[in-house]
Amino acid sequence: MSRDSQSIYTVAKKAGCSPSTVSRVLTNSTRVNPDTRARILAAMREMKFIARKRVPQIGILVSNLSGAKLTSYISQLLRLTMLELVRRDCVIRLLNGELEDWGLDDHFDAIISLAYDESVNRLMSEYPAPVISLNNPLAASCLYEIHSDHRQSARIATEYLLTMGHRNIMMICYKKAVGGIGDWGMLERIAAFRETLERFGLRADRIAYTDAEPIDNILLRARADNVTGLVVFSEDEMRIPYLLGHVMKVRIPDEMSVIMEDLPGVLDQTIPPITAVRQPFARMIAEIMTRLDKILSGDREPAEPVIFENELIIRESVSRIGDALRPAK
Repeated sequence: MSRDSQSIYTVAKKAGCSPSTVSRVLTNSTRVNPDTRARILAAMREMKFIARKRVPQIGILVSNLSGAKLTSYISQLLRLTMLELVRRDCVIRLLNGELEDWGLDDHFDAIISLAYDESVNRLMSEYPAPVISLNNPLAASCLYEIHSDHRQSARIATEYLLTMGHRNIMMICYKKAVGGIGDWGMLERIAAFRETLERFGLRADRIAYTDAEPIDNILLRARADNVTGLVVFSEDEMRIPYLLGHVMKVRIPDEMSVIMEDLPGVLDQTIPPITAVRQPFARMIAEIMTRLDKILSGDREPAEPVIFENELIIRESVSRIGDALRPAK
């Protein structure tokens, strides 16, 4: 048999097992029955099988796979991450942070964490593999950290509304942050929102949480309080433009201006297109892959956190209602 015709599929066929079982033998996984392992190795010897290259085994940790929506923030990151790993011919296994049965006998060359809860610390205690963490700098200190500047994202959104003359501004968050490991990003945004409004001498306590109150109630309260500008950092709450425009009949931006956390291919397709703060997903994923390449080449030295600034994408959902405000003296 020529080398061109050799593959784990032909080995699997000869050994009477699945290609994934052959892959486990090639990666020295302990999750293979000894008799099956012996049969696969015998088939490899008989075929004079030579693995073309060692396939990197990469885990991706996600807080809650069952709750991932097609248009959600985590789904966007997961899609981009998996595309890059596929281009590198990596074997990918998804680890659901909410489950206990991770399969501790599995081998990983590295793990990419897209999780924003305590599961990342549990993972660090159970797997020896180096972990690259995205947007979660409060986890175990030995992680390779990559994140965007969440404080800056809230500041540029709030300041833009102020330059357009808005004085009555509400922030909508996806959860009430209490200081846990998953609250870092939201706490950063809330702090910047308050600091910015206080710097301009404005009321800074209009903050609503979608895990504590239905979004419909929040929007009704915003309208009753004559809020003219919304800063929305509830990444998975994409119903807001629809609820405002089609259910509540609030005209965007004539009656209420809206700035949200951007999701490519989503908020630019609404009517009107929504002005948004965009995290540099592509650059962040590229940095993850740069760190991963170093790990796979044997470099596991700790690295300094890499922090990216965000960009305000101005579309059509913010109107000017007065002169730009100046900071209070």
